[in-house]
Amino acid sequence: MSNNIDRISSPSIVRLARKAGILSVSQGLSLFVRNTILDKLEKLLKIALIILDSSGRKTLKEEDVRQALNRLGKKVYGSEIPFESCKILSIPKTKKPRKKGTVAKMEVKFYQKQTGFILAKASFESVVREIQEYYVSGGKFSAHSFTLIQTYIESEIHKLLVFSKKLAAHANRSTVNERDYKIAEQGCK
Repeated sequence: MSNNIDRISSPSIVRLARKAGILSVSQGLSLFVRNTILDKLEKLLKIALIILDSSGRKTLKEEDVRQALNRLGKKVYGSEIPFESCKILSIPKTKKPRKKGTVAKMEVKFYQKQTGFILAKASFESVVREIQEYYVSGGKFSAHSFTLIQTYIESEIHKLLVFSKKLAAHANRSTVNERDYKIAEQGCK
């Protein structure tokens, strides 16, 4: 079931790390973040698809995802997520040579100001659809349900990466590695 999870690229995971304020990421961290995304999606979709099955509909709506998040103990505030925040962000490339770490600091500032999605929408949707096909074949999703699922996943990964950054800083390191991320996962459960 994990073929499509590789479509969530390492640069998009690095962009999530930049949004969390991380300047340097170890190479193996992408695998752990992908596994976390897969685990959280499976838990959420399993509950949402049970809610969908009990309602007798074929289309997963935003209300089903909200109920699933409430059952997981995650509160969702606001009635609607604006589609303006759904664009994918990218930082413009610079041509001049700079000091080491300057571009990473610029990227951190850029991504922390932005409110849109970091993960590519198409690759994220393919992962969600693959998990959904594993449990129920032939189901549909509303656009708002995809938006809510992606918002939840990106916020959870952001929270884990911020905690990982604090752990790396506590160990007097600027690079966040896999061990920091594993401890952050255990601490945030």
